[in-house]
Amino acid sequence: MMIAVNNLVDFKFLYLLLIYTNNSECSGDNSDEEECGHYKCPPDMWPCPNSGHCIPLGKLCNGINDCDGGMDEKTCSRNLCQTLGCQSGCASSPTGGICTCPQGYKLDERFQRSCIG
Repeated sequence: MMIAVNNLVDFKFLYLLLIYTNNSECSGDNSDEEECGHYKCPPDMWPCPNSGHCIPLGKLCNGINDCDGGMDEKTCSRNLCQTLGCQSGCASSPTGGICTCPQGYKLDERFQRSCIG
């Protein structure tokens, strides 16, 4: 089942983990690098690459640049939802698609394709 971006408010549990390298809190002296570059966005939010900022999923691929450099709009025409094998739903994203789960469920963090309760 394919889910349109404007219907993502119905899907509350989407967990993403983004590793980025330009974290200003990381000194480079290895004293605090264990968690350097790691952040999670809350459910129904998307991590803007290399920024540490999160935007609502409904702002992805909507024609308005919400992340620095318009990263939330780049490659939005490339929809890979049909090839991802998502258990429940899928939404267009700059990476080609994001699997989504209905309210009360969340994505299995290991596989990012199936929903668990």
